Amino acid sequence: MNKKTILSEDELTKIENSYNFVCNDEFMTKRLANIENNIPWKHVKNNTKKNRFRKQDDKILLKHDPYKFVEIPKNMKEIITHLCNKNDITIQLLAVKCNLPLHIIDNYMTKYNNLDNYYLHIILKNLNFDLLEYVESQKKSSD
Repeated sequence: MNKKTILSEDELTKIENSYNFVCNDEFMTKRLANIENNIPWKHVKNNTKKNRFRKQDDKILLKHDPYKFVEIPKNMKEIITHLCNKNDITIQLLAVKCNLPLHIIDNYMTKYNNLDNYYLHIILKNLNFDLLEYVESQKKSSD
């Protein structure tokens, strides 16, 4: 009795085959499938700060610079106000027509904030003003 019996490979495979069977309860699988189909699936939005910032990082707005290597005149604010007065447009209406936030135009006009050339191009395009022609005419008049 103290002697341990070692099983042969054939006996081990017989034991594994006798206990290795798949038992599927068809009634339970059909019941769970029916429950999954009948319960409405509700979407849970994960609204953590990390996910919000990750979604914003995926969106990259590429802005072209139409006035690259062009010397923009220093009296640009006066030109914009003159064009607004000429067309009888307020700054709020200009922001609506350009589809830009009002604070971008307002900070440029009233405060000493810089305006990106992309936004400047949109504003001048809606006011029917060509800055490149204006700069060339100023160069010719100064020469």
